[in-house]
Amino acid sequence: MGASRSLDFPSWYLEGFVDVGRSSWRTVIHALPLVIGRSDSAGLQLRSQKVSHRHAEIYSDRGLKIRDLGSTNGTFLNGRRIRTPRRLADGDVIRFGDIQLRLASYEAPLSTGTKTLGTDELTEFIGEQSADFVKLLETRAIRPLYQPVFETRTLSVHGFELLCRGNLEGFETSPTELFFIAERLERQVELSRVCRELGLAEASALGETRLFVNTHPSEIVEPAGFLESLSQLSSLAPNVRLIAEIHEAAMTDIGQMKELRSALHEIGIGLAFDDFGTGQSRLHALADVTPDYLKFDISFVRHLHRASQRRKMLIRRLVSISRSMDVVPIAEGIESSDELAACVDAGFEYAQGHLVAQALPAAELDRLRKRLESGQLEAVLEPRTS
Repeated sequence: MGASRSLDFPSWYLEGFVDVGRSSWRTVIHALPLVIGRSDSAGLQLRSQKVSHRHAEIYSDRGLKIRDLGSTNGTFLNGRRIRTPRRLADGDVIRFGDIQLRLASYEAPLSTGTKTLGTDELTEFIGEQSADFVKLLETRAIRPLYQPVFETRTLSVHGFELLCRGNLEGFETSPTELFFIAERLERQVELSRVCRELGLAEASALGETRLFVNTHPSEIVEPAGFLESLSQLSSLAPNVRLIAEIHEAAMTDIGQMKELRSALHEIGIGLAFDDFGTGQSRLHALADVTPDYLKFDISFVRHLHRASQRRKMLIRRLVSISRSMDVVPIAEGIESSDELAACVDAGFEYAQGHLVAQALPAAELDRLRKRLESGQLEAVLEPRTS
């Protein structure tokens, strides 16, 4: 393609939900062509393991067009996967892997390139999606997926994290988007429980293992119902040890968290603090409410091998502190052998990420285990020399 071309008004925007921080945002398309992908060099960077490094491109050809750039998980326009370039129009919904955005035009531009959207600005977008969401929830059209938590030196499987995505045609949404809509419809607790129930229903295929299950902060408000639902699930899959992942946003009442931890242990369920390193990173909570696992946010390990010595030292010390308190640290979002090597150097014994496997259906997990046991993935243990 030639040099980037500035756009005339009306201006074009992409808006929607992204997995980083559960933010809702709008970003201006200032110039074309615009490459969308996971790469640092992409014009619009989407931090999702389902998005390819160079996933798709929006360009000008007597109007806006989009083409897929050979992505692994596909580019979808209004629910249909595109195989050839397609023309775009105001209101089109585009999905890149598992991130869905809407294209919109406005007569006046924003003063900045990107901004977080207010609830009112997304009312129409949510309204368009709510009917599909209700159908998805009531028919349980949700697909459980399992991402391995692996040992960093051997790649042996330590357990799995349960993730769920929409499984309704044209609405194959990511967990973040599902929960964003659920929150607006006040059905987030119901969605969380349905995801866990469906995931445990297929857990027999996992064998004897650990299963990290996500929770929503709203569930902690009424811990009795939350504990009862987990206890019932645990009894349905005695071969699986459940570990409840609690997001940092839920850790506002230390006294309540202490009681929750004790109650979870009484029914044989572990506790993990998720996304450590985002928000306020409440270090004092580790001393008062010691979890079994501490999952370090992807922001800690992204390009860790390129980080400054001070940053590496900080992470090494945080990992050491965790281990000294009998808390198992887990590095999230490992995408390269260099990142894995840096995490080993920092003291992480366990990790998860696309380097070893993305989230997979239960039927594919035996094949993954065999690949790991046979040493087919041992090459990922060695950092690149170039």
